[in-house]
Amino acid sequence: TLGKDKRVVIKRDKITDYSSVKFLGSNKLQKFTYEITIKNNKKDAVNLLLKDQYPLSTNKEIEVELIDNGGAEVNKDLGILNWQLTLAAGENRKIRFTYTVKYPKDKTLNL
Repeated sequence: TLGKDKRVVIKRDKITDYSSVKFLGSNKLQKFTYEITIKNNKKDAVNLLLKDQYPLSTNKEIEVELIDNGGAEVNKDLGILNWQLTLAAGENRKIRFTYTVKYPKDKTLNL
């Protein structure tokens, strides 16, 4: 089917065990790890395109670096992650991706 299928469940969580804040001189470095869980509740295999994103910065003081793309095809210009997946009937799959954000420690970011 095209669009959302209620029998394919997707959940996205920030993994706090793998997320952190470090101070590097006059900068702060924040690490973010997200886990996406995909569950195929159908009786047949499904092919799907999963999309997610990570932030991009237009401010020279703020640097974003994708550390682990979780096997995704990456569009660095748009900050888009694409996964072409095939899930067997009843399959549960987890994907993680990680990025860091470095910025002046006197600034506050809302991410």
